[in-house]
Amino acid sequence: MILLRRYQDFLEPHDEKALKKIQTIKSGDWVTCEIKKVRSARQTRKWWALIGKVSANTSYTKRQLHNNLLCHLGYCDQFTDKNGVVVRDPHSISAGNMPQDEFNQLFDDAVNWICEGILPVAPEELRRELEEMI
Repeated sequence: MILLRRYQDFLEPHDEKALKKIQTIKSGDWVTCEIKKVRSARQTRKWWALIGKVSANTSYTKRQLHNNLLCHLGYCDQFTDKNGVVVRDPHSISAGNMPQDEFNQLFDDAVNWICEGILPVAPEELRRELEEMI
């Protein structure tokens, strides 16, 4: 995977690695690619600020909260093992695995769910507090 930036109507390589990869394509060759918007590190910090804030005010550990929140909001695979136990496996939300638009929806859903049932705070207030934290 390489990182490219749009400049006018062209995609320019982000670094030497990307440039070298592009140079392996012969002039005139057709290639396919999948376009994904990159999520900023700031967005990831905001997620973990949310997890940390809620964890500090509940009995959940950060890992428990992260995993349970993802599963509650439907970002997991679920199956039943041979003993009839339902197992949930949360999806990765790393920038390479979750595009920006999907992450934005997850974050909004998480804030709303937390404000409805876990912390007695309005969603707008919680978002403002998180912005101040990062």
